[in-house]
Amino acid sequence: MRGHRSPIIPTAALILAVAAGAGDSAEKVVLRLNLKQGQTFRIALSVRNSGSASVKNQTYGTTESLNAGLAFRVESVDSEGNARMNVTFENVSYSLNQPGAPQLGQVMSAFFAGLNGRSFGLEVGPTGEIRSVTGIEAAVDAALTSLANYPEQVRTLASTFAAQTISEPMWKSAMSTVFSVLPPGPVEVGERWSRSSSTSAQGAAETTQFYYKILERADGAAKVKVFADVKSLQREPLPGMRLVLAGRGEGTAQIDEASGLVIRLSSKSELRGRVSGAPGQSGELPVAVTSTTTISRY
Repeated sequence: MRGHRSPIIPTAALILAVAAGAGDSAEKVVLRLNLKQGQTFRIALSVRNSGSASVKNQTYGTTESLNAGLAFRVESVDSEGNARMNVTFENVSYSLNQPGAPQLGQVMSAFFAGLNGRSFGLEVGPTGEIRSVTGIEAAVDAALTSLANYPEQVRTLASTFAAQTISEPMWKSAMSTVFSVLPPGPVEVGERWSRSSSTSAQGAAETTQFYYKILERADGAAKVKVFADVKSLQREPLPGMRLVLAGRGEGTAQIDEASGLVIRLSSKSELRGRVSGAPGQSGELPVAVTSTTTISRY
C-alpha cells in the first residue's frame, strides 16, 4: 500500500497547484498604457448634445455636435511609463442649431475649423491619469484669428465659449474621457473601480463620479461598463445666462489589453436642470439635455 500511496499525494497536490495558478492568471488582467517612443495612433471624438427648454407650455430645442480627429505621436516614455505625446487636431467640425442664435453657430463652426492642423502637448500616466496638457490655449488663440472678419462682440462671445469648452482644464477633462477608463491595478471580470472628476474654467464647471466594471475579456480586448453620476454641470451659453444640470449616464468601452488604449467607447447621459437669464425670459426655465459621446480608433 505504501508503494501505491506515495505517488497519489504529490500528484493531487500538483494538480491543485496547477489549477490554482491557472485560475489566477486567467482571472486577473493588468490594464495600463503600454506605449512606445515614436508610436502613432488616431482617435475620433464625437459629442452630441440635444436639449429642450419649456416656456409657457411650448418646447424649444437646441442641438450641438462636435467631431474631432486627434492624431497622437508618442515623443517619449520614461521608466515609470509616463508618456509624453504631441497631439494634432484634424477633421474638426462643429454645428449648432439654437433658436435666436444663428450667427453664434456660424462663428463657432469657423472657430473649430480653425483648430485643424493645430497641436498641443499631452502627458499621460501608466494608469491613464492626465498629468498635463500644454499648448492648448495657444492652439485656441490661433484658431480665434480665423474670426477676424466677424464683429468684435461676436469674437468675444466665441472666445468665452471656447474657454468653457476647450481651455486647458476643460480639455484635460476631455482627455480623461479618452485615457482614464483604466483601473488603478489588476482587475478580474466583475470587479469594479471608480474615479472622480472636478473641473472649472471661466464660468463653466463639472463634477462627476465615474464607476467602472469589467464585463468580459475576448480576443485581446476587455469590455468595461461605464457609469457616470453627473453631480453638477454648469455653463454660461450667453452673457448673463446660466445653465445648471445634473443626471446620470452609462455606456461601454473596449480596451486593447496590449496597449491599454480605448478601441471604442460609447456613452449616453440624461441630464435635467434649469436655465436662468435666457433672452426674453424671466425667472428659471426647466431644461432637459441628452448627451452622447463616442470615441473610436481610426
